[in-house]
Amino acid sequence: ERRLGIELLHRGRSGAMLTDPAKEITRRGRQILLLTEEIERDLRQWPQTRTGVIRLGAGSGSLVSLMRHVVQDFLVEFPDVDVEVHSRNPRELAKMIESGEIDVLVAIDETLEDTDLLVRRPLRREGTNLIVRKGHPLTKLKDCNYGDIVRYRVASPFLTDNLLDWFQGQRNGGDAKPNYLICTDYHMLCEAIMPCDCVGVCADPMFDYLSEHYDICRLEVADFKMQVLVNCIYRKVHEFSRSTGALISMIEAKLKGLP
Repeated sequence: ERRLGIELLHRGRSGAMLTDPAKEITRRGRQILLLTEEIERDLRQWPQTRTGVIRLGAGSGSLVSLMRHVVQDFLVEFPDVDVEVHSRNPRELAKMIESGEIDVLVAIDETLEDTDLLVRRPLRREGTNLIVRKGHPLTKLKDCNYGDIVRYRVASPFLTDNLLDWFQGQRNGGDAKPNYLICTDYHMLCEAIMPCDCVGVCADPMFDYLSEHYDICRLEVADFKMQVLVNCIYRKVHEFSRSTGALISMIEAKLKGLP
């Protein structure tokens, strides 16, 4: 009280009561104690959080490439932590998270089944393209539409609700409906469309990645404008190791910062 120059206690015959400034000091003091306990816990765990292995899943080839850049930055701060990057069908990766085989997954949300075991943190939305091999008959059309697309098989690593809605909504009561081929990954998709006349579905960044390896092109299709949601996904746990939490933060910052 002498140092602050304010009264902290109302003193009387029956005892003393806190003044409003004293209540504020008490509230902040509790926060300080909790923070002190958290610091002590982190320091006790420090050797364990600076080493070990983090298993990261990436649900597409473009995300694998992006995650490599994140991992490089991460290893500067955590040089003694090993990071394993797994890429395969997102549904398989989600099962691996539930079983504890991987720790963090970055994938298109619509590819995954709903479950109470996982936390999903939205990172960004990406546009979706219809793609074909160069020289495909559809590339010769000036105005490509739904009726042209459904003449061919549709290959996709995911079958989202909005993709289904577009195909079904464009039918206008007609009988023509798409014949779907679900691929385990984007490389399988390209291997399917290159020797035949399948039409592929992929997200924008994925096309840039695939076009470096396959002779493919985008289709300009009337009214085909949709997006997919990319999430950071992990198991519901009370505490992450310091290194795992740092990696998740770096992933989120990287993807949210993309144009």
